Amino acid sequence: MDTKRNTQNVLRLCFIASALLLCLIPLVCMTFARTDETTENRRLSKFPSLTTDGGLNKDFLSQTGKYYEDHFAFRNQVVGADGVLQALFGVSSADTVIKGTGGWLYYSATLPDFQRSHVMTDRAAYNAVHNITLMRDFVESRGASFLLTVAPNKNSLYPEHMPYYSPQGTGEKNIDKLLPLLKEAEIPYADLFAAFKNEDEILYLMRDSHWNGRGALLAYNTIADAAGMAHETFSGAQTVRAKDEAGDLGRMAYAVFAKPEWNERLDFEPGYRFTSAGSDVEDAFLTTENPNGTGRLLMYRDSFGNTLLPLFAESCSAACFSKATPYLLEKHLAEQTPELVIAEKVERNLADFAGDPPVMTAPSIPAEAAESAQDAKAELTAKVAAADFSFVQIAGSVETQTEHSAVFVGLGGTLYEAFLISGKDGDDGYMLYLPADRVRDGDSVTVYYRAGGRLFEVTTIPITIQEAF
Repeated sequence: MDTKRNTQNVLRLCFIASALLLCLIPLVCMTFARTDETTENRRLSKFPSLTTDGGLNKDFLSQTGKYYEDHFAFRNQVVGADGVLQALFGVSSADTVIKGTGGWLYYSATLPDFQRSHVMTDRAAYNAVHNITLMRDFVESRGASFLLTVAPNKNSLYPEHMPYYSPQGTGEKNIDKLLPLLKEAEIPYADLFAAFKNEDEILYLMRDSHWNGRGALLAYNTIADAAGMAHETFSGAQTVRAKDEAGDLGRMAYAVFAKPEWNERLDFEPGYRFTSAGSDVEDAFLTTENPNGTGRLLMYRDSFGNTLLPLFAESCSAACFSKATPYLLEKHLAEQTPELVIAEKVERNLADFAGDPPVMTAPSIPAEAAESAQDAKAELTAKVAAADFSFVQIAGSVETQTEHSAVFVGLGGTLYEAFLISGKDGDDGYMLYLPADRVRDGDSVTVYYRAGGRLFEVTTIPITIQEAF
């Protein structure tokens, strides 16, 4: 009996020791196999400092825990193995990835568009187009042309491999609400939805959220044609087909075990060179030049612009590509002197146009007589703009009785037109930027709104300019 009990105790101790050893392996092996690169499309935590702001860092232990979670040894292998195992049961281990049929993967951030579950309100759609219109007018006032283009979500073009999800709202998506308003406002627009739907072949990658090499070429030529720019079409360029594209969704779901797929890329000797400090297409700010190119370009882009960048850089004598938001429009127009400004935005982020407008001096008109708005209320704050300290950001909300009203801020005998902001608190927000030398602490500003051709005065508020952070 004692022998049996002793054997059981030994087995228990061996099991406990083995479990502890397994738990210690990721920590002990960090000395030579620390995870410093991620496959999950995010930034890894940095090792925290023991002190901060001249004192002890009270969050040191929790920050150290997050650092360990991101960097423990063999993390990518563990994440990948978990993804492969869960895929056997038809699900994705990553919250950011939807497992479709036939090996297809979709980005979960596109689900609200696909299901029509978070469609912009009519006012939000109006706000977005209003802001794009102010942006276009500002660009044109500086002597450049403007073009908007929207990169379609993958499941907007290829929904047949989506799993059980189905639309929850109306048949309209955000792009459907915006297109008629863009046309009415005469916003120059390159329609990539129509261009891709006219093609019989699949031009997006199965395990990536973006288009493939041939899709990038189609998007580039569609945008360049819509802009009326002289450009290289690459019609005679050679292509290279290789099974080496793991895909951003594949890496997020399966990490190091992501299965590569075929992709086709243009094979040409670049005539352009980078003039910026960096040359990685993931960098937030890049500039190029090509003595054989034509025209000067400023392009605001997201990750869909990664594969467009080499094509536009090859065609333009000088080009600037910015991923940063908000767009530093006035700064870039002054520094880069472009002839063409392109704003490329992926479909899932269209609401950004109603929430994060570009940094530029608000358009102005002389002050004029206004009626009193008896029932309207307004709020206002002013602070140094975090994106550009040479500007003051004035923002707030105005409750009006009309859906399509414009908002103005009066200062020093001038009315400045504001961007219209939609956010979690509703669609009544506004925001504008003024150069720091035009507005000072203690200045009184007056908030107005215009509706039906009439200007209404809401309130006058003395301002205190806050720090950016």
